[in-house]
Amino acid sequence: MCFGIDMKKVILIAILSLIALPVFGAVNYSRTPVGTEITSPVDVDVSVDSFSVDFGWNMVSGCFFVVGNQPCNFWGVRITNYDNDTFESVCIPVENLSNNFTFSLPVDNYIEVAAKTGNTQASCDNGGEQSYLLESNEGETIFTIISGSQFNNFHIISGTSPLTISSTSDVMASAGTLFSDLWVIIVLAIGIPLAFYIIKRIIKLAPASAPKSEKIDIEKTDTAGFHKGKATGDYMFDKRGQMIGYWKDKK
Repeated sequence: MCFGIDMKKVILIAILSLIALPVFGAVNYSRTPVGTEITSPVDVDVSVDSFSVDFGWNMVSGCFFVVGNQPCNFWGVRITNYDNDTFESVCIPVENLSNNFTFSLPVDNYIEVAAKTGNTQASCDNGGEQSYLLESNEGETIFTIISGSQFNNFHIISGTSPLTISSTSDVMASAGTLFSDLWVIIVLAIGIPLAFYIIKRIIKLAPASAPKSEKIDIEKTDTAGFHKGKATGDYMFDKRGQMIGYWKDKK
C-alpha cells in the first residue's frame, strides 16, 4: 500500500525546526527553613535569568520614584505578615541576578514573599515600584514564625509611614553616637546651674563684713567747723572715742 508524501509539508516542518524557538527564563526561589511552622531567621534565595522575562518588569522605564518613566536600578525581597506590614530587605543593584536575603522576623503569620525593584536604593528599600510574587496562598498564611526575634534589621512599612527597627546592637550603637553628639550640650546643661549653686554656697560661707559706723557731722563750736563722729544718746564722740560735744540738730 503506497502513501503519498507531501514534500512541501516535509520541507516546511524542517525549516520550522531550524528556527530558534524563544528561550524562557526561569525563576529559582527557595525559603529556609521550609514548612509552615518555622523559626527565625528566614533565608530567601532568588535567582533569575532576566528580570524582564522572568518577572515581567519594565526595567528601562518602569520605575517612577519622584518622576515617572525611570529605569529600575535595584531589586530585593519583602515579606508581608497578616496585618499587611511588610518587612523590606536592603536592595542590591540589578546587575546581580541572584542573591540570598536573610530576615530576622518576629513571631507572626506571614502571607507572601515577593521580589521588588526600584529606581533608587531608597525607593527600593522602602517598597519599590514593581513587584513579583515569589510565594503566596491567595491571602492565606504560607508560614508562621513560632520563635522569632524581638528586633529585626529591615524596614517595616505599615500603611504609608515607614518605620526602621534595628537590631539590638544597632540600637545601642545609634544611642552611643547620639550621646557623643550631644555630650557638650548635656555638660553645659548640668554644669552651668551647678556652678551657680556652688558660687552661691561659697558666698554664704564667707564671713559677713562688720556694719559701718554711722557717720554724722557735728558742730562743736562756731569756729571749730564740723567733725566726724558717732551718736550714743546725747553725747558725741570722735573716731578715737573722745567726747567732743553734744548732739545738736542743724536748722
